[in-house]
Amino acid sequence: MRSLLIIILMGLLFCGSCKLLLNQKDNRYGLIECSEIKKGTFNLDSLNGNVSYKNSYKIVRTKNKQTEYIKNNETICKYDIRWTSPCSYILFNRKLIKGKNTWSVESSADTVFNEIIYVNKNRHKLISIMKRDKLKSEAVFSKE
Repeated sequence: MRSLLIIILMGLLFCGSCKLLLNQKDNRYGLIECSEIKKGTFNLDSLNGNVSYKNSYKIVRTKNKQTEYIKNNETICKYDIRWTSPCSYILFNRKLIKGKNTWSVESSADTVFNEIIYVNKNRHKLISIMKRDKLKSEAVFSKE
């Protein structure tokens, strides 16, 4: 009876650990936790190491959508979002909501692959790659 109780307790502990691990990713920076940044409002801190872009770009991410606000040209666009792993997602079906489309027609229809590579409290760094153009960028965002 005692050994059955121990087995049950170990199983419960293991299941709790499994849930935690489902939202983590091991990468070159170590184990990172991404569940807290799957939803929320985020402001751009830097783009490709350039801090002059700070607060010029805002993202609102929900379970199925990501809305992007580009402040300097008053553009708003919306994407569908699909998480492909605990710390990776794709953006697709881009729709211009407001403003002028500065993207080419081909780029507007492109899929954007995103991988979160670093998380530290309310900040995260991600690498984005556009499927068609192979354009790669690195951005740092802070959660509001």
